[in-house]
Amino acid sequence: MIREPNAAQGGFTLLELLMVVVIIGILAAVAYPSYQGHIQRTHQAEVKSQMLGLQSTLERYRAQRLTYQNATVAALATDLARNRMYNVSLEISANFQGYTLTARPQGIMVGTGAYAVNHLGQRCHNRSNDSACTNFAANWD
Repeated sequence: MIREPNAAQGGFTLLELLMVVVIIGILAAVAYPSYQGHIQRTHQAEVKSQMLGLQSTLERYRAQRLTYQNATVAALATDLARNRMYNVSLEISANFQGYTLTARPQGIMVGTGAYAVNHLGQRCHNRSNDSACTNFAANWD
């Protein structure tokens, strides 16, 4: 038994569905870069916070031992050592009385620049270089 189309039956035409797909595509193309920027800013804030936390831990370490010798990121800040977006290194000075903590971006963070902080409390964010940060100042920017 074949049914005749009924005027009461509703539905969408192929053209209407195609227009919806196009509109969703346009919205996604506009929203995705904004979302990516938000994700990057979140990871940047997280690594800066973790670096400042390690800086405080390093100062306690030096107050107890009178040196930074044998201090490591893995031992003092496991969350920072496991950070997937940044490769964090701790460089201790030759006399063991100073340090530079550097976070180099990796993965989706490549191109956002390296962060660094030293034992004097000076900070650096080099937006144009992912591997080095040498222009220290009082703040990240």
